Amino acid sequence: MLRGLLVFLISCSVAAAAPAEDAGSVLARAKAASGGDLWNTARSWRGDGTLAAGGLDGEYHAAVDLTTGRSADNYKLGPVDGADGYDGTHAWAKDPGGEVAALDAPEALRRARSQAWLDARAYWFPQRAAATYAAVEARELDGKRYHVVEARPVDGECRDLLALRAVLDDGASRHRETLAPRT
Repeated sequence: MLRGLLVFLISCSVAAAAPAEDAGSVLARAKAASGGDLWNTARSWRGDGTLAAGGLDGEYHAAVDLTTGRSADNYKLGPVDGADGYDGTHAWAKDPGGEVAALDAPEALRRARSQAWLDARAYWFPQRAAATYAAVEARELDGKRYHVVEARPVDGECRDLLALRAVLDDGASRHRETLAPRT
């Protein structure tokens, strides 16, 4: 859950597209707008930070293999701690009581595979994990215009990739976030 929130906050969002563009074109423009070829050499991502909620303070740590989507994260918030991860085959979680459980129900595995697809940036690197894409749609959310690419990773769940239209319209290099998966 924490990793999904982190990915939503720090992932790059799909760049804007004209309605006639296909998903591949939108995704290629998004990659160019958010670092372009620099993504070709990125192999891992690590995040460490602090949390505060309900009067409690804590920290989190996350690590993602950008080439495979394997990941692990953990948190501690006051006296409560937990963790989760995906090793490319198995999803797991550690609850606040310290018990580690395999998340092997079909829906949990679909969620984990979809998150791994996002984590591996497979929408930019289809050789990492295949997906099918629907037509690009225009939508508005919170007063901002987006183009949306619906993606379904193989053996995963549908994910909407939101494309902030202004990213390409006004010079994408000024935007830090260019791809936001919406689950």
